[in-house]
Amino acid sequence: MQSDTPFDLSGRVAVVTGGNGGIGRSIALGLAQAGSAVAVLARNEEKNQRVMDELNALGVPALAVRIDVIERGQLQPALQKVEETLGPVNILVNNVGTVALGGILDQDPGDWDRVIETNLNACFLLSKLTAQSMVRQRLGKIINIASEYSLFGSGIAPSYTVLRRELWCN
Repeated sequence: MQSDTPFDLSGRVAVVTGGNGGIGRSIALGLAQAGSAVAVLARNEEKNQRVMDELNALGVPALAVRIDVIERGQLQPALQKVEETLGPVNILVNNVGTVALGGILDQDPGDWDRVIETNLNACFLLSKLTAQSMVRQRLGKIINIASEYSLFGSGIAPSYTVLRRELWCN
């Protein structure tokens, strides 16, 4: 594949969580433009199909897996499907995230748990599962996307800003 990017990822397999919209979609398309096979892990099947159309148009192997990253039992089977279809994962982009607004006095414990499960636990678990394969290959990169709120916090989104993801995920 002829690439107009400053680097070549031909022969690599990338997984992008939340890769069917927003920043994740742009990351998935950028990785594909650099020649990487791309797997998108995301919940919305309609958006998954739209990004698959875009990835297929770029001529790289691609896969979209409908998954909710807070459902721990879905993580290993999703990665297994990626590896069976595209090959061993070399790049993991933990991009998916969610937020619950409202100060600490107003935050519902269920909302707190959903944000922590999505933004923290899924990042850790997917990294751990993917790293096992990367160690066997002696090749891999894990990239964790975090909000600037992870640097300075926010009083209106306590569950979103409670941990500085970039410090422990790298």
